[in-house]
Amino acid sequence: MNKADLHKYLKSLESEMKAGMYHYELLKEASEMSEECFEDVWCDFDTKDSGYISWHSVKPFIQKAIVCE
Repeated sequence: MNKADLHKYLKSLESEMKAGMYHYELLKEASEMSEECFEDVWCDFDTKDSGYISWHSVKPFIQKAIVCE
């Protein structure tokens, strides 16, 4: 998943979610993360500075971003 698409996807989540959805709270917090937090966590996951992380890294990425925030 590339950096720009992931960021856009996370920002769009809030308008698509409803209370009671699976992982609602986790995704709500992810949609509200700051730009600075996103960048900090991105650097931790994209160690080769490729602009991409694996799809399997998205959930751990979100979890770490929430802790960062």
